[in-house]
Amino acid sequence: MDHGADGRDDGTDSGADDDDGDGIVDGGPGDLASLTMALDEEFPSVIDVSLTTDRPGEAWLTYGLDGVMDQSTPRWTVDEALDTSVLGLKAARRYTVQAHVETADGDVLDSGVWKLTMGRRDGVLPAFDQTVDDPARQEGGFLLVTLMQADRSWIVALDHDGDYVWWHNAGEGRVVPTVKVSADGASVLYGSYDNGQLEDLGEVVRQPIAGGEQVRTRTVMAHHDFFEGPDGLIYWLAYENRDVDIDGVATTFTGDVVLRIHEGADDDASPTLVWDPFTVLPEPSISCSHVEEVMPSTRGHDWTHGNSLIYDPDSDGFVYVPRHLDRVMFVDRGRGELRWVLGADGTLDPAEGQEDVVVDGEPLVDHPHLSVGDEGMVAVFDNGDHRDPQASSVSVFEIDAGSQTWERTFHYTDPEGRFVPILGDIVDLPDGDWLTSWTNSGLIVELSPDGQVVRQLEAAVGTGTGRIVWVSDLYDLSAD
Repeated sequence: MDHGADGRDDGTDSGADDDDGDGIVDGGPGDLASLTMALDEEFPSVIDVSLTTDRPGEAWLTYGLDGVMDQSTPRWTVDEALDTSVLGLKAARRYTVQAHVETADGDVLDSGVWKLTMGRRDGVLPAFDQTVDDPARQEGGFLLVTLMQADRSWIVALDHDGDYVWWHNAGEGRVVPTVKVSADGASVLYGSYDNGQLEDLGEVVRQPIAGGEQVRTRTVMAHHDFFEGPDGLIYWLAYENRDVDIDGVATTFTGDVVLRIHEGADDDASPTLVWDPFTVLPEPSISCSHVEEVMPSTRGHDWTHGNSLIYDPDSDGFVYVPRHLDRVMFVDRGRGELRWVLGADGTLDPAEGQEDVVVDGEPLVDHPHLSVGDEGMVAVFDNGDHRDPQASSVSVFEIDAGSQTWERTFHYTDPEGRFVPILGDIVDLPDGDWLTSWTNSGLIVELSPDGQVVRQLEAAVGTGTGRIVWVSDLYDLSAD
């Protein structure tokens, strides 16, 4: 990532490589008044920098591997002092780093050349092997992804090579399927839940990439997904039970409602109901074998299994996916009105009925999951639990809300017939490719518009890859 700064390199990798046992060679402040660099205590692949200068201007840092400083940070205005961080550095690698200040009259003040060895990733984090890489495809950028293990979850950032550049432990006994970028671009947001799905421990966590305070928001009965609204409130999927008379027996079904609350709320705060899907969905019934299961946390049949809640700022609406009902639904956030339903009928019109769309003898979507969607497009990971043969796939649907019609514009099924029974994901890249996560296989696969595998990262067995987010810049996560 190059922000256009002029790097300065002495052309060698000489200089004393003696350090004090902390992996840091102090190059001194040089032309600057003072300078310190240290690995961040919480994120050991982040360099924390503090500098002062007697001459105000714009400050930046250049850095690189093997003594070549071919990368740079953004520029920051500095009057006298600056505290900042260098991001996107590979774990366990040794970097050469230099600070610069360009003064108002065009002079450039250079620090000495520092050398720092980044911390190693946590030992339980798997390495990612890059088994496919087409050099003609998009370079640069970073991948934010949740990693789910038997006893904990992580939120990590990987560079183009699949190397770790940032990682955060979400805690033991927690499952974190979803990571999102905060509206201000400075933090990630993630939903954290009880790994055993027995206790109501739901919360949304705001975690700054570098520096800043973590903020936890209690989200009662939360599961799977959430979003940060334009009003600064947190919206989430919450379990809700309803009793239905089946053959004279009161039967409890667990569905969803959408709730919201102010960020930082605790158990004493009361959320507000935003939308109740029970009002527009058919009456609960045992619609497939998954619904027969009784959830241990709610003691109700797992009816909707809502798994996706995606906000669209352009239309001020959100996508909701009741997985077990094989539907993708779009809702007006302000009015709480259903606009269309993909999968329930052939015209997208929710008033037309609730019959499943059948294409070539199979449902249009079969237990779907998604992270990208708006009023005019959804990119769906289709788990395919009830397809024959049982195989997962990804599809992109273009939606015309005005004419209430849809068109499938992209479709890919893994040639090995890979089946992903939980999660899975697909997101778009700026160059037109699609990035996909095959959760239980530990695979992240980039697909070209014609369905060719152009990049593939593979984690060791035992780690599931959850939702994914591609960002061009760790300094401003919302830049895209």
